[in-house]
Amino acid sequence: MHFRALWCFMIGVTTLIIICGYSGMVIYAWYHECDPLTTKLARAKDQLLPLLVMNVLGNFPGLPGLFVAGVFSAALSSLSTGLNSMAAVVLEDFVKPFMKTPFTPRGADIFMKLTVVILGIICVALVFVVEQAGTHLLQLSISLGAITNGPSFGIFNMGILLPWINGKGALIGGIAGLSFMGWLGLSAEAAITSGKIKLISKY
Repeated sequence: MHFRALWCFMIGVTTLIIICGYSGMVIYAWYHECDPLTTKLARAKDQLLPLLVMNVLGNFPGLPGLFVAGVFSAALSSLSTGLNSMAAVVLEDFVKPFMKTPFTPRGADIFMKLTVVILGIICVALVFVVEQAGTHLLQLSISLGAITNGPSFGIFNMGILLPWINGKGALIGGIAGLSFMGWLGLSAEAAITSGKIKLISKY
């Protein structure tokens, strides 16, 4: 069952990456003689795909709206899944270990719903932070992902290739890796923000 789920996940992610890459090639082919960023038709790179949809499908009634509905449904689906997962992690890892009497099923249900509401409010409030971040947001999200994914990958490989290492060693190694990657990534982000490091871009 786990093997089948992993294969389904890999196929889905691979398909998504192929579709994204193909969309980028279509955008390049469509606008190769007229750069929307240079002509100010689009203010940011993430506006290129909606611009392409409007230019290609704008004359077909309902299709641009279908595209917007698809974007919103995908965003809400990912958001709801993430909120439920975070609420479950908070309950199982941060609340239950410190409780003397366990939750009743109804109490756990109420706690999960309240946690989802609180996390949802935090996510909505962060929209204003994202708005101020601008084009630097993608670089920041990649750096934060690398900070956590690197140590996680190392711990999994350590469990596979070095089975004699105990839990304490894995914990210390994970904390050390997370600290080093955090220092490296956040220092780089601070240097980029202060202008000490400049990323060369066409625009």
